[in-house]
Amino acid sequence: LSLPRSKRKAVVFEEVSKFLGVPGGENIVREYYAQMRKFKAWVISIVQAYSQFKDSPIRGTIMTMSKQFFFMRQEDQRDMDDLCKDKELSRATREAIRSHPNPEFVNYAYSQ
Repeated sequence: LSLPRSKRKAVVFEEVSKFLGVPGGENIVREYYAQMRKFKAWVISIVQAYSQFKDSPIRGTIMTMSKQFFFMRQEDQRDMDDLCKDKELSRATREAIRSHPNPEFVNYAYSQ
């Protein structure tokens, strides 16, 4: 926050559901989502297991205040159902997420 407002900043909550277990974590996340845009800051939350996040009291704030979502393949059917219901994702989007290749199994070929 000490950087000039004109400078783009990013705040990343890696595995936000775990961070919410830290004393005051919920208030910190809520405040960052509510206030950091005026400081030209991106607030990014990473959720690996939606089931650990869906009942969080802060879930509504994060899901409503977030403008972009990046989904990787979802193996857990219940997580996929909950996610599709919460974000009102179409059947085509759901299938695209379910069929996305697992990054750890993709054979990337880089050419120089």
